[in-house]
Amino acid sequence: MSTGPELTYRHAFGLRGEVPCNLAFLDDQTIVYPAGHTVILHNVLNRTQKFISASDSTNGITSLCISPNKKVIAIAECSDKPIVTIYDLHTLRRKKILVTQDIEAHEFVSMCFSADSKLLLTQGGSPSWTLACWHWEKSRIFATLRTSPSPNIAVHAVSFNPVDPSLLCVTGNTICKFFRVSDSAFKVLPGSVTRRDREAQDYVTHAWVSEERLLVGADTGAMCLIEGGEMRGTVIMNSQVDGTA
Repeated sequence: MSTGPELTYRHAFGLRGEVPCNLAFLDDQTIVYPAGHTVILHNVLNRTQKFISASDSTNGITSLCISPNKKVIAIAECSDKPIVTIYDLHTLRRKKILVTQDIEAHEFVSMCFSADSKLLLTQGGSPSWTLACWHWEKSRIFATLRTSPSPNIAVHAVSFNPVDPSLLCVTGNTICKFFRVSDSAFKVLPGSVTRRDREAQDYVTHAWVSEERLLVGADTGAMCLIEGGEMRGTVIMNSQVDGTA
């Protein structure tokens, strides 16, 4: 008995702009980004696309990240309890589903794999703003920490150091903190932009430029350079320089 015609994806247009860090390179030819309720793998040379569809039961994609070894992608979705699905980037098949009842939030706002691709950071949203570190292949959390002092103070981004899989950074509204994860716990490290004698800012994003150096961007357009946990200088959009670079 015929079931009738079926619709299949051929090409997707647009970009889900509210997802932070929503564009990544899989390789020199392929970019990965969310569009609607789907993650697109777009080949820029032949203009073909592959698709990873999000779960039908969730309320949308909130974050994504690719492992440094380029083998898997983590896709976070909003639901009663936030959920992360790990997909194999070769077969596009689902490998793991990460979910916990211990985090008081509906979404993960940021994620990052460790340099060795074995660990996964997930930053939960309001009201608890709980950071979790997963052994993702075992679907197990081994460390958690509330990174914001208040439900109204947002955390925007988390990342592992690109070389040291135990070192990480968290940035948000008046927040720029460094941690080391070991012995099933997060340990706060010295060094913070907000400890300096200057006006606190909303640090909306950051990026490691080397093992020791980190660039932190504020909503004011300021760009701070941190080296070894200490702020070395700030560049404003009008090209004025404050401090020593």
